[in-house]
Amino acid sequence: TLRLYDDTIVIVASNPAPAERVACYRDFVQELVAGDAADLYFRQLEQTGNGKSQMGILTMINDYQARLGWGFTPLPNATDPRSDSEDWLVTVMVHLPVGQR
Repeated sequence: TLRLYDDTIVIVASNPAPAERVACYRDFVQELVAGDAADLYFRQLEQTGNGKSQMGILTMINDYQARLGWGFTPLPNATDPRSDSEDWLVTVMVHLPVGQR
């Protein structure tokens, strides 16, 4: 979804993901929250090409002062309820300030 307010754009996106991918993404979120986004941005620039750079998120934070929030919700396994693999719904909310540069 996309919402436009007087001074903010809010973007919310949700996608399903397998547990392994969610674990990597959670590690990235924890590193981002605990560290310096600019430092992580430059470290990730050196690692581009691995498919897991998260450069879009880091660019929004560094270049556009975006604030982000994440949600991780386990989903029932629709294909085989007896399966041990767990799928998740990953939700990202982005707040982008507008007109404040």
